[in-house]
Amino acid sequence: MPRRRLPAACALLVLVGCARSERPVDATLSADGITSLRALVDRGDLTVHGTSDTGFVLQGTSAGMGRNETRAALHESGNRVDLSADGAAAVLTSTSVYRRAWVTLDLAGPAQLDLDLQVDRGSVDVEQVEGTHTITADRITSVQLAGSMDLHATSGGMDVDVWPADDGQVQLDSSAGDVVLRLAWGRPYDVEVIGDPAYDMQIEDLGFQGTFSEPGYFSGTVGDGSIPVSVYVNGGSFELLESL
Repeated sequence: MPRRRLPAACALLVLVGCARSERPVDATLSADGITSLRALVDRGDLTVHGTSDTGFVLQGTSAGMGRNETRAALHESGNRVDLSADGAAAVLTSTSVYRRAWVTLDLAGPAQLDLDLQVDRGSVDVEQVEGTHTITADRITSVQLAGSMDLHATSGGMDVDVWPADDGQVQLDSSAGDVVLRLAWGRPYDVEVIGDPAYDMQIEDLGFQGTFSEPGYFSGTVGDGSIPVSVYVNGGSFELLESL
């Protein structure tokens, strides 16, 4: 998980000290009848992995910074984390009242799960989950994210390993930062990349029968091109690599 930068306010106070307050976050939820996960996180980092078919297991840390222990504890106390069920959806919410507070959350759940994840100020990492996914965060990383997906990185780019379903599609949109997309070789892709001409673009051959490229643009087709892969990158480089 990426290291969190020291808050700017504490960096200014480093000579006189800056306190940190933490408490553990723990929750469980039955997976019976649950087919999707909705998550909305104000500030922090969220990891979701499909390693617990019997239920959801949430672990993590709620933290706050301040000029002294009292202020740090106050900032941490403004964090609220909740995991509950809403019909067929598991719902994870985390709100932070204070700017110098955040959470780091790790959620294990079923491997078959539709994801709707939004982290307003932080990152999302997803591992071994199959379904229909919509994810928005500053930065997105994934390993074996399968199915159909729409991923939007707002400031930190992406490094995603995705396995689209035969009837799925892949849409990536990065507003800033480098993007690495990893796909399995030889699947029937129809790839179009609209990149930033000011940055490099590296494309590995995934079995393309036909390609077209120019600065800031690439398109290529494998087989019948039945799996659309659409990528938009602004303010960063792009790499298309074969999955490991």
